[in-house]
Amino acid sequence: GQAYWNAYLKAAILPDDRRPKREELTAWQTNSKTHLEVGLQKMAENVPENADLDKITDLIAGKVTLAQIYTNEQNYDKAVELLTKPKHAPLEAIKVKQGEARPPLGIKSANFARLVYQILLRAYVGQQQTDAALSAMKDLEAIVGTNGEELTRTYVELGKQIRAEVERLQAEGPETRL
Repeated sequence: GQAYWNAYLKAAILPDDRRPKREELTAWQTNSKTHLEVGLQKMAENVPENADLDKITDLIAGKVTLAQIYTNEQNYDKAVELLTKPKHAPLEAIKVKQGEARPPLGIKSANFARLVYQILLRAYVGQQQTDAALSAMKDLEAIVGTNGEELTRTYVELGKQIRAEVERLQAEGPETRL
């Protein structure tokens, strides 16, 4: 599922003369979502609720990718549910104890946590859940820290993601989704 999604994201923003046909892009997105949904369901069935996070990183990462797909499809309710639903929720998996440093890699890293909150923020905005979006922004800012440059970079990155999504949707047509 991840390979289809990566191929889809890269190809969807290519110039018109190099972009695959819309049908092919749609197939990649559909295959990605289908493979991830099936795979995640099978993985989740075999993982106890209190599983060690180090042993379920693929499950957490897969949920984040699927939430990104749902957000790009404007299926914000499913994205929020996937990120926040209690059993193996990415939002819980990225938490660190107060004062604990984030590791440089993995699901507790600042980069991964930032991605989770960016997707969650986009989904809350899509749902028009202002209070939840403001709370997600506060949590995102806590991950980034007090570094103004880093915070600016994070919001610029989020803006670029939204712009890329708009460009992808325009390339896909129909404009009714915009």
